Amino acid sequence: MEKVFENDFVTVSYDKNHELVKAVLYDKTLYMSAEQFKEIMLVYRKCFEDFTVQRFLINSSEFMFTIVPEVQEWTNREVIGYAIGRGLKKLAFVVSSDIFAQVSIEQTMENSESSFQTLYFDDEKEAKAWLLA
Repeated sequence: MEKVFENDFVTVSYDKNHELVKAVLYDKTLYMSAEQFKEIMLVYRKCFEDFTVQRFLINSSEFMFTIVPEVQEWTNREVIGYAIGRGLKKLAFVVSSDIFAQVSIEQTMENSESSFQTLYFDDEKEAKAWLLA
């Protein structure tokens, strides 16, 4: 895995052999603003611009930011819609321990018109195994 981005909230890496992007979100997301969340989403989008990405793993087990409806809509329009056009096939989430953050993630995905498979896992190993199957 090659690290492509890192800050206090997230580390994003790319695995060329598996055409896989992995993002690990940290508990400091509790203190992030909507604009900082959007910046992370734009990093995800840039991965689709720079690499061939068929699989995306988001470890949100420590994610604490609640995505408000306006930001959910923006994410669907600016990132998820773009990912669909670039060939994303599978998206796996390792679920957040924060119920509000987890529900906001699920709402974002439910409101998207995605053509890729999305599943939620309690364990990163299970998520990665499903992505690579």
